Amino acid sequence: MKKFLAFVMAASMALSLAACGGSSASTATSTTTEATSEAAASTSGSKTDVAFVTDVGNIDDQSFNQYTWQGVQDFCSANSLNANYYRPSEDSDAARLEQMDNAVNDGAKSIVVAGYLFGKAIAEAQEKYPDVQFLALDVSASDLGDKAPAANTALITYKEEQAGYLAGYAAVYDGYKELGFLGGMEVPAVIRYGYGFVQGADAAAKEIGADDVHIKYWYSQVFAANDEIKNKMDGWYSEGTEVVFACGGPVCQSCDAAAQANGGKMIGVDVDQSGNSNTYGEGTCRDLRHEGAGRVRARGSDRCPGRRSWQCSVDLLRRPGGDPGPGERR
Repeated sequence: MKKFLAFVMAASMALSLAACGGSSASTATSTTTEATSEAAASTSGSKTDVAFVTDVGNIDDQSFNQYTWQGVQDFCSANSLNANYYRPSEDSDAARLEQMDNAVNDGAKSIVVAGYLFGKAIAEAQEKYPDVQFLALDVSASDLGDKAPAANTALITYKEEQAGYLAGYAAVYDGYKELGFLGGMEVPAVIRYGYGFVQGADAAAKEIGADDVHIKYWYSQVFAANDEIKNKMDGWYSEGTEVVFACGGPVCQSCDAAAQANGGKMIGVDVDQSGNSNTYGEGTCRDLRHEGAGRVRARGSDRCPGRRSWQCSVDLLRRPGGDPGPGERR
């Protein structure tokens, strides 16, 4: 397990414009990658080598949980390791720590988590289990409170405002003038998406000379799909909103339902959701699957000695022929 000395992040967010685990506790859920369970047992002897502890959503949330888990499975499949996921019984630090305990008891040498809510749990677990490697996606050093990331912990955060900026710019550049921003809980990452979206829309409007671009803005204060969000979005679309940038995991599902019912469009977030329905006009994507897969490297290598945290930026890709895409300058 030497390769699990550290996790180094190499992927970045990208904006697509093309249409675009086993546990002793009864509260835990587990699964094993079918293709590798036999090989894992023979090479490691552990029930779990790499564990993913989910956030409050389901493993099939079409967002952080699902795609991080797929990444963990991809990595374990390629390295003959056993992967399991563990779901906390409730939204609390104690429940998150309980599942980390269960994962370690099952033999996990590496634990992957996703979401800022894991900050306090990681701060405690990294000291409790110094021989276990922790990879925390969307968790910043400040989320750990008064603790710093230890040698066995790697943190990955994102510049969501950049992705939001490109989404707003692209929407206005494509001719949409009645926009909406739907946020989940009013947390820093979601706020950054929204602020970037507004600034990008404003920049595009100025460039094309549009003075009639309007933006509705609302936080649902949940990371879940519900009727309240669906009804709110029904109202927006019926009042003329053309496209909504929905940020907050499953809140996208409520927005998508409203968009389908009213002939509207939406911009997804975090992962490519364009295959879910024809309402997705574009999307801002974080490469969660590849980040979950680890991009595992030795922290002691010359590439990133001693580094504990990484921040991912948007990769502005030029179009064929060298023409700049939205947000780029010659």
